[in-house]
Amino acid sequence: MAVNRQILRGEGGCAHGFAGSVTPFSHPLAGEMVACAERIAAASGCTGSVGIDFMAGEKPWAIEINPRFQATLDTVEMATGENVFALHMDACRGVLPATRPPARRVAVRRILFAERDMRLDADLSALAPRVADIPWPGTEFEEGQAVVSIFGCAETEAAAFHDLERNIAAVRGLIGG
Repeated sequence: MAVNRQILRGEGGCAHGFAGSVTPFSHPLAGEMVACAERIAAASGCTGSVGIDFMAGEKPWAIEINPRFQATLDTVEMATGENVFALHMDACRGVLPATRPPARRVAVRRILFAERDMRLDADLSALAPRVADIPWPGTEFEEGQAVVSIFGCAETEAAAFHDLERNIAAVRGLIGG
C-alpha cells in the first residue's frame, strides 16, 4: 500500500532499532520494491495487511515479511487518509481497492526514548493526536526505553519534519527534557 522509510535509532547497541517512519518514501527503487513486495505477499498466502522490509542499495533486498499490522500503520493512515484496519478487513473478505491509495501528505513518526532513568509525571493526553502510545502519568522508564510516539504531517517532507520538531518540543516542554 505504501513505501515507507524507517528512522533508526542510530547509536549504541540499538543503532538499527526502529525509531519511527516517513510515509511516503520516494526512492529510485520504490517501484521495484512494490512489485517485489506484491509477489512475496501473494506467494506467502497471507491475506490483509502484510509488510515487506527491504534494504535498498544498488538493488532492493527483501529481508523480512511481517504478516501483521506494521509499525508504519499510523504514518500510512496519516499520509493517505485511509483506514488501514478497514482495508485489512475488506481484503480478508476478498475485497481489494481498485487502485493503491495515493499519499496526499507526508507523515513522520518519531519515537522518543528516555535519555535517562525517569518518571513521567506529565499527562501527555492533551497532545493527542500529535502523540500516541501515551503512557500513564507516573510511569517509570529506564534509560533507552520508548516513552511516546510523536507525529508530524504536512504537504512536504521538510514541512512534516518541521511539524514533528515542533511537536517534540511540546512534549519535551511537558516532561522537562
